[in-house]
Amino acid sequence: MTVVTWHAHPTNFHETARVKPAPGVVRFSYQWDSTSGDLADLANCRLGEWVTYSGAGAMGTQGGQYTEMQGWGITIPWYWFKLTRPPYGSGGSFIGLKNPMRGSAGWELKTQGATNDTLSYPPFDPGATGFGSDPVSFAGSQVYGYRCNTCMHNDPPTWFAVLEYKDIGGYTVAYPILISHVFSQYSSLRWKWVVTKLNFASEPLYVDGNGNILP
Repeated sequence: MTVVTWHAHPTNFHETARVKPAPGVVRFSYQWDSTSGDLADLANCRLGEWVTYSGAGAMGTQGGQYTEMQGWGITIPWYWFKLTRPPYGSGGSFIGLKNPMRGSAGWELKTQGATNDTLSYPPFDPGATGFGSDPVSFAGSQVYGYRCNTCMHNDPPTWFAVLEYKDIGGYTVAYPILISHVFSQYSSLRWKWVVTKLNFASEPLYVDGNGNILP
């Protein structure tokens, strides 16, 4: 893919913080600049992610498309990743392969210069009578990128350019970024959920044998 340089592009995409706001949750904060020095010049660009999942689950049907892209002459579909039951619930236990930095709305405008990426847990099975002792895990492979509608092709995979990612220490991170989700038995009466990204793990979230979150 050829990216022309006569207009501004996102640059200096870097991590500014990583926190554990609650058990089973991690949040990464990011900032970026414009190659022109003025974030307002990024009005024709979007930044977001491309994620695929593997492990304890299965790819589901198409869930929709990135609506914000339609005005640019491009339609990018997203799909559901269906999690196993147990330990996850039968209703709503799906992960949409779309941008968690904006929930269901798609890729976001880049003129604001900062955003958060929060990783959390799916709903557990409230009707379970007990979970197995073997760990249940699935993994996400994540890439951050951007698209500027004035200079890029419309057909995947050439519709976005990969952003160089620098972590909180200023080191360049190699893609793809692995996001690990693990549900495992902690004791005879409780199980725990942990999500990890870039070796930064959440505090354990504990649930009982019926899928109820424990204090």
